[in-house]
Amino acid sequence: MKIIIGLVVLVVVGVVVVTLAGGLVGFDPAEEAKQFTATVKRGMSWRDVVDVKEPAKLMVGDSAQPVAFHRSNFEARFKQAKYLEGFRFPYAFTEDHLYVVEFDSTGTVIDVRKDETFKNLLDGQPFKKP
Repeated sequence: MKIIIGLVVLVVVGVVVVTLAGGLVGFDPAEEAKQFTATVKRGMSWRDVVDVKEPAKLMVGDSAQPVAFHRSNFEARFKQAKYLEGFRFPYAFTEDHLYVVEFDSTGTVIDVRKDETFKNLLDGQPFKKP
């Protein structure tokens, strides 16, 4: 019995240490989204935006299909002028905090906007009869 109690105490202490050391207790994705949108502004370069927060995905031109973002691959293709139609970095902080940073062909931010999802298209309202 003492062994079981000792193991339970050890597991609880381990979970607390990992949680506190890993920073999970103070993590607030909504606050991170707020700080991100306050920092990223029109006129910034794509490098400055990536330094603020590296995106997981990249969207090119009018394509709605995102592809994985790898900085070195992106930079090489950018130098070869592969993004003449511009590109977008989608950022997902929470279900309610989805943003898109849009760039022109020179890699300069032209827009930072909340991403359109079905939920925010309806603005939380049920369908209304005309």
